[in-house]
Amino acid sequence: MRVILVLLLSILLLLAACEESLNEPSMSHSTEEVIIPTQQETIEITAEELYKAFDENEIAAERKYNGKLLKITGYISDIGEDILGKPYLLLTGGGEYELCGVQCIFPYGENSLDLLAELKKGDLVKLTGEYSGYLVNVIVDVK
Repeated sequence: MRVILVLLLSILLLLAACEESLNEPSMSHSTEEVIIPTQQETIEITAEELYKAFDENEIAAERKYNGKLLKITGYISDIGEDILGKPYLLLTGGGEYELCGVQCIFPYGENSLDLLAELKKGDLVKLTGEYSGYLVNVIVDVK
C-alpha cells in the first residue's frame, strides 16, 4: 500500500512539473540582445574629502557615493596587500599622522603589482574606482 501511495505521489509531481513547463514561453526562438551603454556618473573628489564625508555621517555618504564611480586624488600613505592578498594603496590628505583614509583595492595580477611597485609613500596619485564599503577606511575597488 505504501509503495502505491509513493508511486501515485511521484506521478502527480511529474504531471505538475510537465504542466508548468508547458505554460513557460518557448526558448526555441532566437532573439538578439541589444545592449545600450550607459554613462556611469563619475564624481571627482579628494581622499580627504571622501573620508571626511563618511566619518561625519556614514548613512548620508553611503547614499551619496554607493554605486558611483569616483575619481580620487590623494597622497599614498601605505602600499600593501589586504588579508585576502589583494594589493592596495591607502590614500589620505597627506598629513603626517593620518592613519585612516581611502583604501583603494586593485585586482589580482602582475599588472597591478607592477604598477604598485613603481610607487612610494608620499606620491600624489589620481585613480578611478567604485565605492564598495566603509569599515575603518573607505573601500574603493579600482577600475
